[in-house]
Amino acid sequence: MRELGIRTTIEQCDARRFYDTVLKEAYVTQRMHKNLSHDDNAEVSPWQLTDDSKEGTRTVQFCLQVNIPQWLLSMVGADMIKVV
Repeated sequence: MRELGIRTTIEQCDARRFYDTVLKEAYVTQRMHKNLSHDDNAEVSPWQLTDDSKEGTRTVQFCLQVNIPQWLLSMVGADMIKVV
């Protein structure tokens, strides 16, 4: 599993506003994968909050096209891989 951490500064945007705008709703992440990964079937789970509700996790599943040589493609058998 890969954990993604975001550290940046956006003028006039605190962490709560960023979360509410970009991360809160699953459809934003799904739309991002549709546009970037060309995966219309990306799945985003609901947030699973910790007991104190200060932290949470979610699972994102999407397919990613890989650009590999033809000889390797014949061994692997697919040019798309599922990422969880």
